[in-house]
Amino acid sequence: MAPRQAKGPKKFSELGCVSEQTLAVLTSQGFLTTTPVQEATIPLFCGHKDVAVDACTGSGKTLAFIVPVVERLRRLEEPLKAQQVGAIIISPTRELAKQIHGVAEPFVASVPHLTAMLLVGGTNGVGCCPQRRRHQQRRGGRGDGEAGAVHGARGALLCTDLAARGLDIPDVHWIVQIDPPQDPSAFVHRVGRTARMGRAGSALVFLLPGEESYVEFLRLRKVPLSEGTPLPPTEGPAVAPAAADAADADDDPPTTAPAKARSSNPASTSAAAAVAADAAACTSTSTPDVLRALRSAAERDRDVMEKAAKAFVTYIRGYKEHHCKFIFRLQDLNIGRLASGLGLLRLPKMPDLKRPAGMEHFIPSRLDPATVPYKDKAREKQRQQALLVRQQEAAARGSAGAKSALAERRKAQAAIDAAQAEARLPAAKRRKLQQIDEDASLNSEYSHSRDPSPRRHRRRTIAVVAQQLPTLLFFGSDQTRGPIVRQGVVSSAFILGTLDRAEGFGGIDTKAKWLKL
Repeated sequence: MAPRQAKGPKKFSELGCVSEQTLAVLTSQGFLTTTPVQEATIPLFCGHKDVAVDACTGSGKTLAFIVPVVERLRRLEEPLKAQQVGAIIISPTRELAKQIHGVAEPFVASVPHLTAMLLVGGTNGVGCCPQRRRHQQRRGGRGDGEAGAVHGARGALLCTDLAARGLDIPDVHWIVQIDPPQDPSAFVHRVGRTARMGRAGSALVFLLPGEESYVEFLRLRKVPLSEGTPLPPTEGPAVAPAAADAADADDDPPTTAPAKARSSNPASTSAAAAVAADAAACTSTSTPDVLRALRSAAERDRDVMEKAAKAFVTYIRGYKEHHCKFIFRLQDLNIGRLASGLGLLRLPKMPDLKRPAGMEHFIPSRLDPATVPYKDKAREKQRQQALLVRQQEAAARGSAGAKSALAERRKAQAAIDAAQAEARLPAAKRRKLQQIDEDASLNSEYSHSRDPSPRRHRRRTIAVVAQQLPTLLFFGSDQTRGPIVRQGVVSSAFILGTLDRAEGFGGIDTKAKWLKL
């Protein structure tokens, strides 16, 4: 029995549900055969079936619904009337909507009296919530980058996960991931920007030694990876040939000015030398040279310094929020090398970095970051003005604080002096003064708690603390005598009770007497 031969991809003309007009558009676009997704779904769509498709990126899903939608509109028994909508295609992002519209236009144009319109939130007046609108406007620059990548002959497009979906840039040869995505499901979407529609492409991801288990994790999710060849060494010549030629030329005296003019402005000369050294480092393959150039740029321009610090903080937070926390552990990340690689002058203070690892690889700059100016003179002027305002406010607060502290010290000293003066009085005099203070305190407490309503029953709650003395005072009130103090002999240390009338309270010695205050 002859071995069964594998079936090849089916042509669009073999599906039996695609019109000649649509086949002509497909041929003009270079689509002759179907992908597995298109072969399985187009006949179902054309047969008025509800279909849900879940396929990897670059598998041809767009044509899988564009072709049947156009075919069903083409076969309507009655043509659509003016302002009548035949189909609505909804996409999650503006870029994907533009892509679908671009693919659908030539097919829609093949149907008489049928047009396609693109409606995007933020540009066509379509209502949306403010948060969604901000999200759409934030994506505004992505279209420009996509257009440049599409029309450019060659180059590299630096992007975030914002470009992981919805971009269809032809002939992308490499996808390089400096770091794995926070969400592992985004890994497939990232690499899906290459090898689209049967084209070839490659993807590369960098992993640290402690992150190698991520390979096995992806393998279990049916995303196999293979280890690549080692990277070339990064310890090349410190100065590129072009920079060396420039340095040699700089050693000769200038031909357009006297030799002594070279030292008339040392600051300008040193700044020019630093810029030349940075340019040489940028063309060098030596890691130390590049790191020195980054540190030097941050020490001369506050904008570079702040962006480096912001990149560091963003990286740390992103690494901490990785979904695979058991693989990407922040406590194992070499913070020192990361800080050095970004050219930081100081390590930003972050609560997440209590015990950063690898700090032996980071040497803080001797330059105080507060003294680094902006290269932009207008921004530096604004910064200096803001510093002056803050200094004036701090001085004002310091003056007010000093006055308050002086008043507190004087008050404390007066209290000490009064206590010392009282200590020098005879014992009888001190007891008399103490009794006066206690009586005044009782009257004050009573006046705050007195019920102003004459109709309300005058029921007072009393509390007595014995303070280890056989004789103690009860205080309360009645309707005729006003504030009173009752002196009696009791045995308990703490009594709580109520006084309905001035003449009665259970458990008090009958020899007690009333004292009018």
